[in-house]
Amino acid sequence: MLSGLGDAGSIANANASATNITMSGYSITASFAQYITQVAAGQDHTVGLKSDGTVVAVGDNLESQCNVGNWTDIVQITASGSHTVGLKSDGTVVAVGRSDDGQCDVGGWTNSIRVAASWAHTVGVKSGGTVVAVGRNDDGQCNVSGWTNIVQVAAGGYHTVGLKSDGTVVAADLEIELSKWNLGWATP
Repeated sequence: MLSGLGDAGSIANANASATNITMSGYSITASFAQYITQVAAGQDHTVGLKSDGTVVAVGDNLESQCNVGNWTDIVQITASGSHTVGLKSDGTVVAVGRSDDGQCDVGGWTNSIRVAASWAHTVGVKSGGTVVAVGRNDDGQCNVSGWTNIVQVAAGGYHTVGLKSDGTVVAADLEIELSKWNLGWATP
Protein backbone atom coordinates (compact mmCIF):
# COMPACT_ATOMS: atom_id res chain seq x y z
CA MET A 1 0.00 0.00 0.00
CA LEU A 2 1.29 3.43 -0.89
CA SER A 3 0.72 6.24 1.55
CA GLY A 4 1.34 9.94 1.47
CA LEU A 5 0.56 10.29 -2.21
CA GLY A 6 -2.82 11.96 -1.67
CA ASP A 7 -6.05 11.37 -3.55
CA ALA A 8 -5.98 10.07 -7.10
CA GLY A 9 -6.08 13.04 -9.44
CA SER A 10 -7.21 11.08 -12.48
CA ILE A 11 -7.67 7.56 -13.73
CA ALA A 12 -7.49 7.33 -17.52
CA ASN A 13 -9.86 4.34 -17.90
CA ALA A 14 -10.82 2.34 -14.83
CA ASN A 15 -12.29 -0.45 -16.98
CA ALA A 16 -9.25 -1.00 -19.22
CA SER A 17 -6.78 -3.84 -18.79
CA ALA A 18 -4.06 -1.19 -18.43
CA THR A 19 -4.52 2.43 -17.40
CA ASN A 20 -2.62 5.48 -16.17
CA ILE A 21 -3.28 6.83 -12.70
CA THR A 22 -2.04 10.31 -11.79
CA MET A 23 -1.87 11.49 -8.17
CA SER A 24 0.09 14.20 -6.42
CA GLY A 25 2.49 14.61 -9.31
CA TYR A 26 3.15 10.89 -9.71
CA SER A 27 2.05 8.89 -12.73
CA ILE A 28 1.56 5.15 -12.38
CA THR A 29 0.68 2.69 -15.10
CA ALA A 30 -1.51 -0.06 -13.70
CA SER A 31 -1.87 -3.30 -15.60
CA PHE A 32 -4.65 -5.71 -14.71
CA ALA A 33 -4.40 -9.29 -15.92
CA GLN A 34 -7.07 -10.69 -18.21
CA TYR A 35 -7.93 -14.16 -17.05
CA ILE A 36 -8.79 -17.10 -19.29
CA THR A 37 -12.42 -18.06 -18.58
CA GLN A 38 -12.89 -20.85 -21.14
CA VAL A 39 -10.68 -23.13 -23.23
CA ALA A 40 -11.28 -25.23 -26.32
CA ALA A 41 -9.05 -27.65 -28.19
CA GLY A 42 -8.91 -28.51 -31.86
CA GLN A 43 -6.86 -31.18 -33.54
CA ASP A 44 -3.54 -29.34 -33.19
CA HIS A 45 -4.49 -25.99 -31.66
CA THR A 46 -5.79 -24.61 -28.38
CA VAL A 47 -8.00 -21.57 -27.90
CA GLY A 48 -8.64 -19.45 -24.81
CA LEU A 49 -11.43 -16.97 -24.09
CA LYS A 50 -10.21 -14.08 -21.95
CA SER A 51 -12.35 -12.33 -19.35
CA ASP A 52 -12.48 -9.20 -21.52
CA GLY A 53 -14.16 -11.10 -24.40
CA THR A 54 -11.06 -11.40 -26.56
CA VAL A 55 -9.61 -14.71 -27.74
CA VAL A 56 -6.10 -16.15 -27.96
CA ALA A 57 -4.94 -19.25 -29.81
CA VAL A 58 -1.75 -21.28 -30.09
CA GLY A 59 -0.68 -24.28 -32.12
CA ASP A 60 -0.87 -25.38 -35.73
CA ASN A 61 -2.20 -22.54 -37.88
CA LEU A 62 -1.93 -24.14 -41.33
CA GLU A 63 -5.65 -23.53 -41.98
CA SER A 64 -5.73 -20.09 -40.21
CA GLN A 65 -7.62 -21.63 -37.28
CA CYS A 66 -5.58 -19.50 -34.83
CA ASN A 67 -6.43 -16.17 -36.51
CA VAL A 68 -8.65 -14.98 -33.65
CA GLY A 69 -6.59 -11.94 -32.59
CA ASN A 70 -9.23 -9.44 -33.73
CA TRP A 71 -12.21 -11.17 -32.09
CA THR A 72 -14.02 -9.12 -29.44
CA ASP A 73 -17.19 -9.46 -27.37
CA ILE A 74 -16.93 -13.28 -27.44
CA VAL A 75 -18.89 -15.24 -24.79
CA GLN A 76 -18.23 -18.84 -25.90
CA ILE A 77 -15.60 -20.63 -27.98
CA THR A 78 -15.36 -24.05 -29.54
CA ALA A 79 -12.74 -25.68 -31.72
CA SER A 80 -12.31 -28.88 -33.63
CA GLY A 81 -10.18 -30.20 -36.41
CA SER A 82 -8.82 -27.17 -38.17
CA HIS A 83 -11.41 -24.50 -37.36
CA THR A 84 -12.35 -22.28 -34.45
CA VAL A 85 -15.79 -20.84 -33.71
CA GLY A 86 -16.77 -17.96 -31.42
CA LEU A 87 -20.17 -16.86 -30.15
CA LYS A 88 -20.44 -13.09 -29.75
CA SER A 89 -22.44 -11.35 -27.02
CA ASP A 90 -24.92 -10.08 -29.63
CA GLY A 91 -25.78 -13.65 -30.73
CA THR A 92 -23.79 -13.61 -33.96
CA VAL A 93 -21.15 -16.23 -34.69
CA VAL A 94 -17.65 -16.00 -36.16
CA ALA A 95 -15.41 -18.77 -37.46
CA VAL A 96 -11.91 -19.13 -38.90
CA GLY A 97 -9.95 -22.00 -40.34
CA ARG A 98 -10.57 -24.84 -42.72
CA SER A 99 -13.97 -24.64 -44.36
CA ASP A 100 -13.80 -26.98 -47.32
CA ASP A 101 -17.08 -28.55 -46.19
CA GLY A 102 -18.65 -25.20 -45.25
CA GLN A 103 -18.08 -25.65 -41.51
CA CYS A 104 -17.13 -21.95 -41.17
CA ASP A 105 -20.18 -20.63 -43.05
CA VAL A 106 -21.75 -19.12 -39.91
CA GLY A 107 -21.65 -15.46 -40.98
CA GLY A 108 -25.44 -15.16 -41.18
CA TRP A 109 -26.20 -16.75 -37.82
CA THR A 110 -28.03 -14.49 -35.34
CA ASN A 111 -29.77 -14.96 -31.99
CA SER A 112 -27.41 -17.82 -31.13
CA ILE A 113 -26.91 -18.91 -27.52
CA ARG A 114 -24.58 -21.93 -27.91
CA VAL A 115 -22.17 -23.31 -30.51
CA ALA A 116 -20.35 -26.60 -31.02
CA ALA A 117 -17.82 -27.71 -33.61
CA SER A 118 -16.70 -30.99 -35.07
CA TRP A 119 -13.95 -31.57 -37.62
CA ALA A 120 -16.30 -30.94 -40.57
CA HIS A 121 -19.48 -29.34 -39.21
CA THR A 122 -20.59 -26.58 -36.85
CA VAL A 123 -23.83 -26.47 -34.87
CA GLY A 124 -25.61 -23.61 -33.12
CA VAL A 125 -28.55 -23.28 -30.75
CA LYS A 126 -30.80 -20.26 -31.35
CA SER A 127 -32.42 -18.30 -28.52
CA GLY A 128 -35.79 -19.96 -29.23
CA GLY A 129 -34.35 -23.47 -28.85
CA THR A 130 -34.07 -24.30 -32.54
CA VAL A 131 -30.82 -25.54 -34.05
CA VAL A 132 -28.80 -24.72 -37.17
CA ALA A 133 -25.88 -26.60 -38.67
CA VAL A 134 -23.41 -26.15 -41.53
CA GLY A 135 -20.74 -28.37 -43.00
CA ARG A 136 -20.40 -31.99 -44.01
CA ASN A 137 -23.64 -33.92 -43.80
CA ASP A 138 -22.66 -37.34 -45.19
CA ASP A 139 -24.17 -39.16 -42.22
CA GLY A 140 -27.05 -36.79 -41.49
CA GLN A 141 -25.18 -34.96 -38.73
CA CYS A 142 -26.57 -31.60 -39.95
CA ASN A 143 -30.20 -32.79 -40.06
CA VAL A 144 -31.25 -30.67 -37.07
CA SER A 145 -33.74 -28.27 -38.65
CA GLY A 146 -36.73 -29.87 -36.91
CA TRP A 147 -35.24 -29.78 -33.42
CA THR A 148 -37.01 -27.63 -30.81
CA ASN A 149 -36.55 -26.76 -27.13
CA ILE A 150 -32.81 -27.42 -27.33
CA VAL A 151 -30.59 -25.89 -24.61
CA GLN A 152 -27.21 -27.42 -25.52
CA VAL A 153 -25.58 -29.18 -28.47
CA ALA A 154 -22.49 -31.28 -29.02
CA ALA A 155 -20.90 -32.07 -32.36
CA GLY A 156 -19.18 -35.40 -32.86
CA GLY A 157 -17.24 -36.50 -35.89
CA TYR A 158 -20.25 -37.94 -37.69
CA HIS A 159 -23.17 -36.99 -35.45
CA THR A 160 -24.80 -34.16 -33.51
CA VAL A 161 -26.44 -34.48 -30.10
CA GLY A 162 -28.90 -32.04 -28.55
CA LEU A 163 -30.10 -31.68 -24.98
CA LYS A 164 -33.74 -30.62 -24.72
CA SER A 165 -35.12 -28.42 -21.96
CA ASP A 166 -37.06 -31.41 -20.54
CA GLY A 167 -33.82 -33.39 -20.10
CA THR A 168 -34.28 -35.70 -23.07
CA VAL A 169 -31.59 -36.06 -25.70
CA VAL A 170 -31.90 -36.13 -29.49
CA ALA A 171 -29.31 -37.18 -32.05
CA ALA A 172 -28.77 -36.61 -35.75
CA ASP A 173 -26.91 -39.40 -37.49
CA LEU A 174 -28.00 -42.24 -39.71
CA GLU A 175 -26.25 -44.75 -37.43
CA ILE A 176 -27.18 -43.63 -33.91
CA GLU A 177 -30.05 -45.30 -32.12
CA LEU A 178 -30.06 -43.81 -28.65
CA SER A 179 -33.14 -45.79 -27.71
CA LYS A 180 -30.94 -48.92 -27.62
CA TRP A 181 -28.96 -47.33 -24.78
CA ASN A 182 -32.09 -47.66 -22.63
CA LEU A 183 -31.41 -44.34 -20.93
CA GLY A 184 -34.71 -42.69 -21.72
CA TRP A 185 -33.10 -40.71 -24.52
CA ALA A 186 -35.05 -40.05 -27.71
CA THR A 187 -34.26 -39.71 -31.38
CA PRO A 188 -36.08 -37.09 -33.46
